[in-house]
Amino acid sequence: MTRLAAGKRWSGSASLFGPSMFMNACEYIPVLGWVDYKGFEKKLVDLQRRRDEFLQGLIDEHRNIRTGNSSCAEKRKTMVEALLLLQKAEPEYYTDYIIKGIVVLLFTAGTHTSALTMEWAMSLMLNHPEVLEKARKEIDSNIQPGHLLEDSDLAKVPYLRCIITETLRLFPVAPLLLPHLSSEDCVIEGYDIPRGTMLLVNAWAIQRDPNVWEDATMFKPERFEGTEAGREGFKFIPFGMGRRACPGAALAIRLVGLVLGTFIQCFEWERVGPELIDLEEGSGLTVPKDFLRAIERILNIKQYASSIRAKEIGFFTEQLFNLRPQKSGYFFMLSPNTMIKLVSGNRYFNGEELVLDKHGKLDDK
Repeated sequence: MTRLAAGKRWSGSASLFGPSMFMNACEYIPVLGWVDYKGFEKKLVDLQRRRDEFLQGLIDEHRNIRTGNSSCAEKRKTMVEALLLLQKAEPEYYTDYIIKGIVVLLFTAGTHTSALTMEWAMSLMLNHPEVLEKARKEIDSNIQPGHLLEDSDLAKVPYLRCIITETLRLFPVAPLLLPHLSSEDCVIEGYDIPRGTMLLVNAWAIQRDPNVWEDATMFKPERFEGTEAGREGFKFIPFGMGRRACPGAALAIRLVGLVLGTFIQCFEWERVGPELIDLEEGSGLTVPKDFLRAIERILNIKQYASSIRAKEIGFFTEQLFNLRPQKSGYFFMLSPNTMIKLVSGNRYFNGEELVLDKHGKLDDK
């Protein structure tokens, strides 16, 4: 996404445009906002300041490049460059503020959601190897040997598009879409809805409704074969509907399709063991996979606590969760009742501290 917007790789903090601050308790309990519950307002102010500095830096960088290099216009333009050209034509409208507002949407709405969709799609295909094999054969038969899948090739692989559409049906990354407000007083099914009422659409339930979907909970990409871009009326709405639908839907589909297609084309994929990949959903405004439960199963902490070396797991969790070591070690939750503390002393914590002896065995003391 950074290449699309600015023509370079991302080098900032992952928390700068993360989903962790989309919604909070202060929005539903106003009194908490008066006392700045958990310092949320201060965190938002700091986050906005850092975002503004980052985005303004991108704009100034591209403005300086275009000013100092006239041949830049012949190269492929990034989104920031295109917006700066519009600013030159209509400076009273395309101010830096407007440009930053457009670019920030790419990072906040177009990164985390696309990554989650790819993750769900790969998990589903690994649990259904016949689907993965069918997608691989389609790519191999339509893409010239020795050439990587490109954006222009996506129209040749319609089954890949069906896989993405079915993934979005089963696991929409925004299960309640975005909050909407009623613009005027109205009556729906006998209920009085006053103006300004927040509306949340349960897209997850609609797309799994057995009354409108055959085998609603089953992963069947074939159900979308022959349909136009997965258009299924109001029963398929992962991007919303109407004038308030996601403006980046087409970009997201192409981005996810290109990445998934490249993964399938370039690598051989299979599960590590006979067990199916856990499709347990996590909590939040978006629907991630429950990584913490998956890590607990992979490491099998409760059975093999004495054989786990803290240094190895520490490196693993640091890479996966982007954690940084604290003075007291690594901390991450595995389940409500299980927490692992990884330190050089190799200790296991589960309600009470359990210490390993010098041989790596559980010390009964």
